[in-house]
Amino acid sequence: MSYQAHLFRATHNHLTHMLTDTKVRSLKPRDAIYRVADTNGLVIEVRPARTKAWRYRYRFLGKASIITLNEYPAMGLQAARIERDRLKALLRGGANPAQVARVEKMANGERAAVTFGSIGLEFLAKRTREGLSPGSVARERRLIEKDLAVLAEMPVTDITAPILLAALRKLEKRGVIETAHRARSHAGRVFRYATATGRAERNPAQDLVGALEQPQVSQVDRGRSDR
Repeated sequence: MSYQAHLFRATHNHLTHMLTDTKVRSLKPRDAIYRVADTNGLVIEVRPARTKAWRYRYRFLGKASIITLNEYPAMGLQAARIERDRLKALLRGGANPAQVARVEKMANGERAAVTFGSIGLEFLAKRTREGLSPGSVARERRLIEKDLAVLAEMPVTDITAPILLAALRKLEKRGVIETAHRARSHAGRVFRYATATGRAERNPAQDLVGALEQPQVSQVDRGRSDR
């Protein structure tokens, strides 16, 4: 067999053994865990519990290793290949992908613990234990998870007064002016809690006093305030 024919055959076999989205979806669970290979160490692991996960097989310092990339379908085939290629590049640079993954997981966990959303819910849990009424719990949860949702994934140290103001302006544009003021006040409480627990250094909500549009006062309320 000529070199060209051998190369064509090897390339053809390589391509025909690659996984496809359809094939991954069609894999059915068996009584025991089994794996189906894609290319370059990437495999899909099928479990009896009807779950699937992407795993990457490699050798580091002569020792065979395997690590989990993510669950399927949370990570699709193309994303799994991209992650495999990233880990392969780390491996070529002398790093152990498993150790890198552990460090990244720890870093992501630490980052999640200092986001506005996680601290806001932690603060809410504290206030709930201290006797906050169910109605107030629901209102404060809504402020964190819906009205200020745009800030939820951001580390509190990254949120500046302009960023907070931009989030509040969206509420103003919806016409819910009083909600915008409540959101600013509650954000201030979350930032004070974050500062007290060593995860923030300042409270940007303080800088927004007077920056929001004031709720319109009805003639009836104005008359009452004049008495």
